Parts: sequence; C-alpha cells; structure tokens
Amino acid sequence: MTKSILLIMAHPDDAFVWCGGFIFSCLKLKSKINVLSLSKAEEDVEKNIEKLAEKHGFEYCSISKNEVDIDVISNILIKTQPDLIITHWFQDTHEYHRMTVNLTDTAIQKYKLDTYDKRNKSVNIRCLQCDTYYSLGTTGDPFPGKTIIDISSYFSEKIDILKVVSSKYINIIEPMIRVQGAFYGGKIGCEYAEAFLEYSSLASIGGGLGRMNTQSIIG
Repeated sequence: MTKSILLIMAHPDDAFVWCGGFIFSCLKLKSKINVLSLSKAEEDVEKNIEKLAEKHGFEYCSISKNEVDIDVISNILIKTQPDLIITHWFQDTHEYHRMTVNLTDTAIQKYKLDTYDKRNKSVNIRCLQCDTYYSLGTTGDPFPGKTIIDISSYFSEKIDILKVVSSKYINIIEPMIRVQGAFYGGKIGCEYAEAFLEYSSLASIGGGLGRMNTQSIIG
C-alpha cells in the first residue's frame, strides 16, 4: 500500500480539478495525501482549502511563485518521502503547468541523487501526469493517458470541493470536468473517470492500459 502521495501542481485548485476523484478514493484507503501548489490563491480561497484539508484529512501547502525553486521542491520531497507523485502533463497547454512538471522532474532527480549519496540506496518513486484543459496538448494531440480510474463514487464530492476552491471559474470548469469525466468513464464502462499518464523521468512510458482501480495504483 502506498503510504505517501504528493501532488505537485501549478495552482491551488489544480489537484482537485484533475485528480479530485482519485484524491478522495485514496483517502478512503487511508493513504497520506500531500498537495503542494506552486502558487497562491486569494487569501479567502487559501483559507477555504486549508479548512477542507483539515476536514477531509489531507495536507495542503502553497508557495508564492517568486519563492519556487528546485531546492524548495526537493525539501518537500525529503519531508513527505512520497511513493507516488502526480503532476501536470509535459505537453499541457498552460505554460505554468509545463514549468511545474519540468521543475518537478528536476527536483525528483535531485532528490534521488541526494538520497542515494546519503543512504547508498536508490529511491523508487512512481510518477503520474494528469489531464489538462479539454484533454488537448500544445500540438493539438489528445492527452494520451492510459491509466483510467473510476471515480463515479466520488464525483459529487469532487464537484462540491471545486465549488469552493474554484468558485470564480466553476461555470467554466464544471461543464468541462463533467464532459471529460464522462468521456473517460465511457472508455471503461462507468459513469465518471479520471485519466493519467505514467512516466519515468522525462520519458512517458504509457503505464497501465485501460481500467484501473485506486488499489492497483497505490498498492
């Protein structure tokens, strides 16, 4: 069982937009969830996310953009010692999303090297990239996520939390999330699903094909 999952995202609401169902399903399995945002929201939104974190039992931390660097992210990795990291897609259309995944990848390599130097032991971290706006990349190609997880049981909770953390944009985000969730759900024969792409360092490797459950990802 994966004990520690770290989501490294560009914005405070990104983890819930792209991975909300997965987060709730992992919490049900008693996994430790840490959400790191490489930017801050308005003060009231930050407070709302902190309250949600306390209520649902996950950890949340946000960093101002001008404070973000490799060492800061590496220190978070040292603190949380994740078995699984989820971040953005390398071909995400949002520039800061792409910057986030590149910073994350560099920090992971530094963390692995530092850990090996100190313990003479390799660290194995499973990494997943999440979906993006309308599932389209910078070249217009669709998101190639082949690890698809049924989140039907948690979809209403995902929408509820987005109404709090993305209240300004919920009229745009909710229809998109419903369409994408139904699209991936249709691929595996359920109502709603989230898709992920497994990668190792800079090379996408495809990952599990088709329907997966949370237990198979974190177990």
